[in-house]
Amino acid sequence: MRREQLMTMKIQSGEIILQNLRFHAFHGVMPQERFVGNDYVLNLRISYPLAAAATSDKVADTLNYADVYAFVAEEMNQPSALVEHVAQRIAQRLKHAFPRITSISLQLLKCNPPMGGDADGAGVAFTFVSEE
Repeated sequence: MRREQLMTMKIQSGEIILQNLRFHAFHGVMPQERFVGNDYVLNLRISYPLAAAATSDKVADTLNYADVYAFVAEEMNQPSALVEHVAQRIAQRLKHAFPRITSISLQLLKCNPPMGGDADGAGVAFTFVSEE
């Protein structure tokens, strides 16, 4: 079948996904968390207009996930008492850097939470939407 005979589809929405990003950071309320640190896992789904990139095959037309990772890593390196605060900072930083983002779904888990029980992690999940 020739290319011009193919039926086309319109992209309704697109997301950049960064899954299971791992960090060692110093967030927490307890003094030992701020001193020793803990391991964290971060998952992101970022809604962004990706139709141009799907057609052009050019990095300039997409949200470069290496750039996203660099901003996330900078925020993870800034200690906070609460993971909620870290998540909010990450979302704000990404929206400021990439104004065309329409929403961000973010999950941030502390791998060894000091809660007196055995768990793979404890944390937060947010969906942030653009107010524009």
